[in-house]
Amino acid sequence: MRRWQKWVGYGWALAATGVATAAGLAMTSRFDLVNIAMVYLLVVVVIALRFSYGPAIVVSLTSVATLDYLFVPPVGHFTVDDAQYLLTFVIVLAVALLISHLAESIRRQARAQSALEINAETERIRSTLLASISHDLRTPLAILVGASSTLAESGERLSADDRHALASSLFVQSQEL
Repeated sequence: MRRWQKWVGYGWALAATGVATAAGLAMTSRFDLVNIAMVYLLVVVVIALRFSYGPAIVVSLTSVATLDYLFVPPVGHFTVDDAQYLLTFVIVLAVALLISHLAESIRRQARAQSALEINAETERIRSTLLASISHDLRTPLAILVGASSTLAESGERLSADDRHALASSLFVQSQEL
C-alpha cells in the first residue's frame, strides 16, 4: 500500500464531517437539533462502514466536536449544559466503534473466504494438470513396457524386421517421453 493511501480514510472522515456540517447549517432554521445530530450520525456510520477504526474515530470525534461547537447551546463554546448531549456524544462514538469493528470483521472474513476459494481453485488446477500429465505418460509407458517385454520374452523367435520394428517403437516412445 502506498504511503498516502492509508491517509485517504482520514481525508474522507474530515470531508464527511464538513458535508454534515454544511447540511446541519442548512437545516438549522427548520429542524431540531436531534435531526442535525442524525446527519452527523449518518456520516459516522458511512465512514465506519467504509474505512478502518482510525477514520471512524476521527469522524466521530470531529462530528461530536462540530455538533457541540456549532449547534448545541451555548453555541460557539465546547461547553455542554445538558447531560443528554453527553449521552449523544458517547453514543455516536460507540456506534462508530461498533460499526467499524463489524465492518472490519466482515472484510476479514471476505479475505479469508477469498483465500480459501483461491486455494481450492489452485488445488483443482493442480489435480487436473497431474491427471493430464499422468495420462500423457501412461500411453507411451504402456507401449514401452509392451515392446520391451515382447523383446525380452520372445525376441529370438521374432524375425529381424519385427525386432527392428519393436526397437524403433521403443526409441520413438522414449523420445516422446
